[in-house]
This record gives sequence, structure tokens and C-alpha cells, in this order.
Amino acid sequence: MMKITPLFCKPLIEVNIDMGIDIGTKNIEKTFSKFKLEKHNNSNLMYLSLDMNVLKKFTKLKKIIDKVIKDINSNVWKIDKELMITTSWLTKTEKGGESLVHNHLNSMFSGVFYFQDSSPIEFSHIRTNTIYDPPLENNVYNSSKWVLNPKQNDLILFPSELNHQIKKSKIEETRYSIAFNVLPKGLLGYKDSIIKIGEI
Repeated sequence: MMKITPLFCKPLIEVNIDMGIDIGTKNIEKTFSKFKLEKHNNSNLMYLSLDMNVLKKFTKLKKIIDKVIKDINSNVWKIDKELMITTSWLTKTEKGGESLVHNHLNSMFSGVFYFQDSSPIEFSHIRTNTIYDPPLENNVYNSSKWVLNPKQNDLILFPSELNHQIKKSKIEETRYSIAFNVLPKGLLGYKDSIIKIGEI
């Protein structure tokens, strides 16, 4: 009998959150018009909020995301600490908007919540093997890239070190999402490398 072990794998998690409402484009524009935005340095036709704690203004959504994070930690990550959202920001993407490949520093896990169907997000990693021949079919074992096509109310979570980029938007309407970073709360590290995150 053959045994296959997904060695050193990284979880990419997708959850659709039923918010109980269908937010139209006009309502989204009105909701987010109060946030001051600036152009994203690592992108084209994408803008980020100056406010880096926007989820505090979306209490219902934050409560749901916090519960999802807690459930995932219990079943997947299994970190023996409470996890907390450290930063959260609004992303506005216009037609033709895209970002370059990047990851999130000073964070353990990251996530995005999508208010509408959105542009594809592509995850990638650098292959270290010296011989490569394109596979007949891509899967989690042989792929160097993985693409998701987020739908309305989708929440995705992933390790912050994963390289990712937003592919060029072909959607006519402006797209809105909220991205965030997550860290364990309390003392992290060992002996001379200990740091404190949040209140303990």
C-alpha cells in the first residue's frame, strides 16, 4: 500500500461567509467613501486605506473572522496561543488594477475578505529543483503557482510568507476587499529572542 505525505505543506484556506446581505456597488462606494486612500506602491490602479485598523469599524464582520481564525487554529494551525488581528486595511482595485508579487512581513498569517466577486489572486513559490518538465495536470504536489477566483463574501487565509499577487482586473466595476494580518498574542520566541505581541 502506498503512503503519500504532504511534507512541509502550507494551508491555503477558503471560507464563504454568509453575511445575510447582498451589498450592491453603490452601497459599497458609499460605505467606503469615508476612508482616505493612497496609491499602493507595489501595484497599478490599486489603493490602500491610510487606516490600518479598518476591521474595528466592521464589528459584525470582525467577530465572524475572529471565530473562523479560532476554528482554523484549533483544527489546522494548532498554535497554543490566542491569535489576534494586528492590522487590517481596505483595498480598492479599479479595472486594469493589479499588484506585483509580494508577501507580508512581521506577520504569521494573512487573510482577505471580498465584498464582491473579484480578480484572481495567484500564489507562487520558487522551485528549487534543477530539472523541470511541465506536468500533464497541476496539483498541490507539482504546482509552482496556484490561482483562486474569489467570489462575494469569500474569506481566504494563508501563511504570510507565501508570495502572492492580484492578477489584472478585467471587471468593469471597482472592487473592494479588506486584507489583514494575524499574530499569536503574548510572548513569542525562546530565551534571548522573546518578543511580546499585544496585551498579556
